[in-house]
Amino acid sequence: MESANTAKNLLDQTSESIYDTVKSKDGSVHPILFLKKLATKGILEDDPRINESVTELRAYTEAVTKEQFFTAIAHNISIIEQAFTDSFVIPDFPGFCEDFKEIFDSCKS
Repeated sequence: MESANTAKNLLDQTSESIYDTVKSKDGSVHPILFLKKLATKGILEDDPRINESVTELRAYTEAVTKEQFFTAIAHNISIIEQAFTDSFVIPDFPGFCEDFKEIFDSCKS
């Protein structure tokens, strides 16, 4: 029982941290904006590692509450947390994309 509470607390702390990063001034989270922010971290919405969360978030047509957001991201919290803590092999994904584009453009010329 205690390990279940510890896991729940860890999930809540992780979700809270991500929520604080993406919430709007009124405390809601717009699914489209969240998915765009996730894409800047290198995780696109067609990534199978976040399929469950994307499916749940796409079901909403408007901004979601904190509780709805927590429920949606809980499905794939591990990969979402890695994205928001820059724990991937390429932590600065937008910078990497820009460098890659410059190299591509210089080779194309």
